[in-house]
Amino acid sequence: MYLGGFSIFQVAPDGVLSPFATPTVLVGNDVDRLLSLAVFPPKSCSALPPTFDICLQDEGSNSFLGFNSTTGEYQFTQCGGITVGGTGTILKKGCTLTLQHNGADRRVTAKVNTCQHKATASLQLLSSGVMYSITDRNTLNNTCSCP
Repeated sequence: MYLGGFSIFQVAPDGVLSPFATPTVLVGNDVDRLLSLAVFPPKSCSALPPTFDICLQDEGSNSFLGFNSTTGEYQFTQCGGITVGGTGTILKKGCTLTLQHNGADRRVTAKVNTCQHKATASLQLLSSGVMYSITDRNTLNNTCSCP
């Protein structure tokens, strides 16, 4: 059965799954009848793809930027607001890692000091004139997920 974005199955004694025919609501002591509950796919703690190895999170807002330091693929997220992704250019010089993307609709810049674990980033959306910024004083404590 498909219920509000969920598929519900029952497990036969031989372990075979079959779609559950009718909706069931468990109330009060009925909850004791629930033998197990599984959810797939499992929820990830991070809102970023696992291939992103850099995570910058603003100290005072719910904004974060994750990117792949090899490919330049990035995702900027302002929790409860926007998510913008793309692919930029990566420049590595000593302890400084720079991501830059100048597109027709946006400008993205990030500078990470991998030795001092500090970073800054900005996203400028050209069509709306809105700019978001990230100041990260400690990149080691980031979760890059929305609260």
